[in-house]
Amino acid sequence: CSGGSADRPSAQELADAAQASFGENLGGSLPDDQALCLGEVMFNSPLSNEALVATVNNTEGYEPTSEEQTWLSTTYVAESADCFGLSGPGSELDLPTED
Repeated sequence: CSGGSADRPSAQELADAAQASFGENLGGSLPDDQALCLGEVMFNSPLSNEALVATVNNTEGYEPTSEEQTWLSTTYVAESADCFGLSGPGSELDLPTED
């Protein structure tokens, strides 16, 4: 258990953070529906509220737990690919999912 419990950011707040990050890192824009899809993946994830708040606030130096890092590098990659239509049979990206 963590000492302080931050409120979980909404899917829309996470979507806004995804759009800001996409623009800063790639110099483009992310369509609203794709950003909201990413926000929903994060909101429904096992990531801690602290991790999601750090995402929304673009907190420098936040280190996810090893479990969070594993989820981010496996399940998040697969589920976020769905937001871009990049997973599943016949797609350009067919990633394994954790069940």
